[in-house]
Order: sequence, then structure tokens, then C-alpha cells
Amino acid sequence: MEESKLALNGLDPLVSEIPNLMGFVPADSLVLVGLLDLGTRSKVEVTLRIDLPAPEHRAPAARFLRQFAEDKEVDAVVAVVIGGDREEQRELIAEVGSEFDEHEISVHAVWTAALRDGENWYCYQHDGCDGVVYDTTGSQLAAMAAAGGFRLWGSREEMAATIAPASDAVRRDVADRLQTWYERSEDVPQSLREAAAPVFAALERLRDGEALSTDEAVAALGAVGSPAVRDLMLFRREPGAEQLWTILLRHAPDTEVEAPAVLLAVASHLIGDGVMANLALERARKAAAPQAPSVLLSMLEQILMAKAHHLSALLDNMAGDPEIQLD
Repeated sequence: MEESKLALNGLDPLVSEIPNLMGFVPADSLVLVGLLDLGTRSKVEVTLRIDLPAPEHRAPAARFLRQFAEDKEVDAVVAVVIGGDREEQRELIAEVGSEFDEHEISVHAVWTAALRDGENWYCYQHDGCDGVVYDTTGSQLAAMAAAGGFRLWGSREEMAATIAPASDAVRRDVADRLQTWYERSEDVPQSLREAAAPVFAALERLRDGEALSTDEAVAALGAVGSPAVRDLMLFRREPGAEQLWTILLRHAPDTEVEAPAVLLAVASHLIGDGVMANLALERARKAAAPQAPSVLLSMLEQILMAKAHHLSALLDNMAGDPEIQLD
């Protein structure tokens, strides 16, 4: 789903379509919708959500949002406050407006109690500027999202649960089996094709609708632990690989989380699922604590700021590296 190609006519559809833009129904949030080509049918370039900040964090939140919008080179933004007290959030909107005005990015701000059918929304800047949220589960955007393999989640927490760590007992078992796998693989000369074979085998099983055994998942996890194999899978962008990266991420011990998290984050970003990309990054950060973030995670933070088509072009260019060619 290419957000930059979506045109919405008016604020009613823009506010109502936020769940389809985000992939879940946000609550107690400030959602920023960045627009291009201002006019009767502005194009949605990017969406960003943050929790409603505490009063002392409103100014820093506004600066963060403005920097994000500047990086995306949008012409204007619609700031949608969802939940909280309407009047209490005026200070947040004032901070956002002030920050954006300094950089000549116009802001239109609205408030709604919730994103549900029949709920009213109200404009902060103009009296008489209001509208109604309507059900968009059957909209064209919802159909586009479904066709692209997206699912509309009830909340961000529900979405995050899909990549939450498996039980400690399960991950300890995976860690023990992985150690054995590493010991058996140690000092065994392998071509890149041979090293990546467990990943390709796991992908084939999942595409055939079959479940992975624990040993198959362990072998795939061990394989992507090799930087060469991890990079190969980044550049190849195998269809449906998100399912495998999700399985590996859920079952990986903390020391092995980074590779599947990076693979899932990049794959999700490339198909326009920025929320899942950031959830995967958060998962990797938590696993790395209290250690300092690795160079790879620091790079990933920058990668996720790039537009999907720019990242795709970069990966295509890097895919020509002879170091990551299958022999």
C-alpha cells in the first residue's frame, strides 16, 4: 500500500480512514497525517502516531513531530487528537502549531473522543468546522489494505502481541537447541547457498501451509544469525518472509533477537507497514537492554526514516554486491 498515492477529499474521510492508514484503531493518541499537493484532493504522504504526552512533554513531542514532517517534505499536516479531554489538549495543539508555523508547514487540528462510527470530530482552529467519523471497514482503502495482506487490528497492543516473546520455557528450549546447532555447524565450510538453506527450507514449508518444527525454526534462526545470510535475505525480499521473521522473532532468545527483528522491520517498512516496522525495532531494543544499541540497530532507526521506495532502490543497488551472491 503506497500511502503517497492515496487521495482523500475532505476531513470526514481523512479522520475516518486513520485506522486503515495506521493498521489499527488508535486511542489516547495524537495522529499526524502529512499531506502533499494541497487542494481539493490532497495526497496522504505519511502518518505518525504518538501517545498523548504529559503536559511537561508536549513541547518535545511537538519538536519531534515537526522534524519527522520536515524529513518527509510534506506541505501540510492534519493533527488528530483522539481521546483525552478536548480543552486540556489545546496546549498540545498550540505547541504543535507554533513549532510547525516556524517552519512554514500549515497545521489543521481536530479532536474526537474515539474513532468509531457516528462519533463527532471538532476543529480546534475554526468554529463550525466539525464532522462525523464513519465506518470505513468497507472502504476502498480497506480493500487495498486487505489485498496487500494487511489486517486491521483493534489496537496497537493487539498488534504488538503478535511479535511478543514466547514463554521463557520455550525460549530456553530454543536457546539450548540453538547452542547445539551452532556446535554442529562450527568449522564446517559452507557456501552462502548452503548457509542459507535452512531459511529457504523454512520459507518453502510456510508457503505450503505447513507448520515449522522447533528444529526447523532453530536452524533458520541460526542461519540468519550469520551476517551474510541476514544480508542476503534483506536484499532478496522473499515473498511471505514476514511470517517466518515473526515466528523467529517470537521464539528467539534475547541474544538472537536482532537479526529477525531487523528482517521483519525492513520487510514491513517496504510494504508500507510502518507500525509493525517500529514494533519490531522496539522488540529489538528491549532485548538489547541494558547493553548499548548495536551499530545495526542504530542504522535501522535511520533506515526506517527513509521512504519505502528510496529504501527499495538502495537495497536493489546493494544487492549487486558479489559478497552476497548465491554461488
